[in-house]
Amino acid sequence: MLIEAGSFLIGILFDFYLTVLLLRFLLQWIGANYYNPISQFTVKLTDPILKPLRKLIPNRAGIDIAILVTLLVMAVIKNGLLIWLQNQTLPYIVGLILLAIANLLALTCSIFFYTILIRVILSWITPAGYNPALEIIQRITEPLLAPARRYIPPISGIDLSPLIVIILLEFINLFFIRYLIAWSEGLAILG
Repeated sequence: MLIEAGSFLIGILFDFYLTVLLLRFLLQWIGANYYNPISQFTVKLTDPILKPLRKLIPNRAGIDIAILVTLLVMAVIKNGLLIWLQNQTLPYIVGLILLAIANLLALTCSIFFYTILIRVILSWITPAGYNPALEIIQRITEPLLAPARRYIPPISGIDLSPLIVIILLEFINLFFIRYLIAWSEGLAILG
């Protein structure tokens, strides 16, 4: 029971911080307003780790490499701790790195999935007007929804592009990411 509690606690804490780091990366990628409250939240939570790392790891081609390295290292540590707790053996590093990448891909798909879902629900209930959270959600989801809208125009005023993108994200998750997670988990445990 203690192992399950420890695994739960490690998973929750690491997943929360990984989500905040990934959101910060996505917010920089979409060019979100730095002074948006959500952007400020992610900056304040991640700056203690990222500021010192940025002195060692510079940006490349406009991409914040320090965030990507931090994401990968934290995911490797999380998975290493979880595998060690479950199996009482040290995991193999190649499997851990692949598992970390697979978990980060799954987390990215989840963020897109839930932001699209929230955007759809808010479009039904939110009156027109400015909302800092809605602005972020629209900016995160638009790079995925805009190409889908080009191929699937609204039918009778109903935009089906969110449905198509959600199905595509779940397809990628089911047939690619889950397979990669299972394979890399086996590689991390068995070597």
